[in-house]
Amino acid sequence: MVTVCPTQPSRWRHRKRGKKQTASKPKEGSFLYMLPEDISAKKLHDALGFLNAKQLEVWTELNLLEVTADEGTITFEDMRESLSEEDVRMLDGLGFKKVYAADYYLGDKSLLHKIMETFISDFGGKIGSDTEDFRPFMEIKEI
Repeated sequence: MVTVCPTQPSRWRHRKRGKKQTASKPKEGSFLYMLPEDISAKKLHDALGFLNAKQLEVWTELNLLEVTADEGTITFEDMRESLSEEDVRMLDGLGFKKVYAADYYLGDKSLLHKIMETFISDFGGKIGSDTEDFRPFMEIKEI
């Protein structure tokens, strides 16, 4: 069963180009997960059948997925709507329709790698950088 929280206010600040996303507790790593299709956080959640349902939470209004891990929370927050028009054009040119800002703690990298292997296997996409052109693209082992 999925935990869905449709109307909770966001504790996240949407980032614009050049600004880091911040939360009440600092994360140690971040990247962008860029998808060729408009995949919702609920669909991302559904792909994680290997995790305990209590570890997963979807915030539908924010299109945000939270995964509770050993060290903290791994988050995937839809950020496409908060991007500049220039960023959206660049993403369209690269063939991406959805972008999630992902934050994690370094101690949870092993679980994060398994999650990203699952997502890329099921949905495709690239792991990008928070730079002007979203490059360099990274391999899972590089995050």
